[in-house]
Amino acid sequence: GFVDALYIGQNLSSGFINNVSGNLNTENRVGAELNYSISYKFKPDSLSKYSKLNFFFSVQNRTHLDGRFSEDLFNLVFNGNKMFAGQTANFDNFNLNLLQYQQFQIGISSKTKTCGIRYGIGLSALNGQQYQNILAKKAELYTSPDGEYINFNSDITYKQSNTSNTSLGSSNGAGFGVDAFAEKSFTIREGLTEKIRFELKDIGMIWWNKSSRTAVADSLYYYDGVSVNNIL
Repeated sequence: GFVDALYIGQNLSSGFINNVSGNLNTENRVGAELNYSISYKFKPDSLSKYSKLNFFFSVQNRTHLDGRFSEDLFNLVFNGNKMFAGQTANFDNFNLNLLQYQQFQIGISSKTKTCGIRYGIGLSALNGQQYQNILAKKAELYTSPDGEYINFNSDITYKQSNTSNTSLGSSNGAGFGVDAFAEKSFTIREGLTEKIRFELKDIGMIWWNKSSRTAVADSLYYYDGVSVNNIL
């Protein structure tokens, strides 16, 4: 419900936020995937020597997001730092990954005669469109008891592919991937069939080109506000 409310821009009441906060652990995870695909599958003529094989081809546009965050970071973002007065909020090991890429896959599948196991494998060529990664090995925010100043101590690494080339289909990297599966159907009773499936998905990698950038920040930041001597 919290994710839905964020997505549609719904008002988040303090009670709603506190309810979510009460269910968080010291370390939490969030993730999402959005995939669009077009696929084609065909089986050769029964007289062909490949008649027992199924061939398939697919083109996919894929977006993947995953993150790891602390309970303190959630509370800071949605409640501010007043609750941390005189304390240190800990955001250590914060991690955020965003991947956008296109996948061009070909593969085959078949079925054994004796035990009826269906199996298959797909090989993919990958076009890397966009990549962003934030890793904070250390991130701590101290708020003074009276709120007069804050200290932010951090060790953060930020990686990003070419920011000037992010449109659909843009090529900022290339790679490969492998998918494989095996499945077997069982008849429990007449009219009832169950299936067991073992699967490996998205085993692969993308090499990003030389236009990608890495920035490292290891510093202590002190902030005590802005002094205004004359309001005019």
